[in-house]
Amino acid sequence: MTLAHAYAQLGIPAQVRAVDLAITNVSDMTVISRGTLTPRWEDSMIHGHTIVWLPTLDHLIDVTAEQFPEIAALDEGPVVAGRAGPQAAQDPAERVHFKRKHLRMTYTLAPLETTVALLDHPVPRASMSDYRRRGVNVATAAVAILADSLPRMRLPQVPHRRAAALIEAVRDLPEHPHAEGRRFLRCRWRIGGIGVHTGRDAEGIPTPRFCSNAAPVRCTTWAPTI
Repeated sequence: MTLAHAYAQLGIPAQVRAVDLAITNVSDMTVISRGTLTPRWEDSMIHGHTIVWLPTLDHLIDVTAEQFPEIAALDEGPVVAGRAGPQAAQDPAERVHFKRKHLRMTYTLAPLETTVALLDHPVPRASMSDYRRRGVNVATAAVAILADSLPRMRLPQVPHRRAAALIEAVRDLPEHPHAEGRRFLRCRWRIGGIGVHTGRDAEGIPTPRFCSNAAPVRCTTWAPTI
């Protein structure tokens, strides 16, 4: 949920989706199944696996992939995978393949109607505002990193106008922590020809009129925060 809200603040639509994950060891072709297309709650715990899906980019991010020992043994961090190449054209739209060393991972996204009901549970409902606040913090940190490291000449390569505008607004200006745990950046923009500096997080930084607002978050199931 946190990561989905972070992407949304950068103008990238995001969904939290339940998945079935088949992990194939190509050396002996053994297959281990993780997750399920029919997740459920039991004793305040979800039985299943979730990822963040970026529908406009056809990419998924599995930040908790290393909870599974087969993937953790490779010690290569979260999984970022997209639909591309000839195989993607042949596969169903809800399937994504990814290969890491000797493991082939096949993600199958659960239908929305089988996962949306998981939102109506006390555990995710109680933490919704926290997920959103943390997502804004993550987006703010990402904007600060890109503003420091991305040369201005490469800014047009940022594919999302909102993200590019946020990066430009805070370039070369310091970050200020907030007592309540929110992260703020010193940002600048012009009002009536006068440059204005103030403290804002990624959610509150004004952007030009041609930029979209934060993208929607379609949280179809619950996932651990980061």
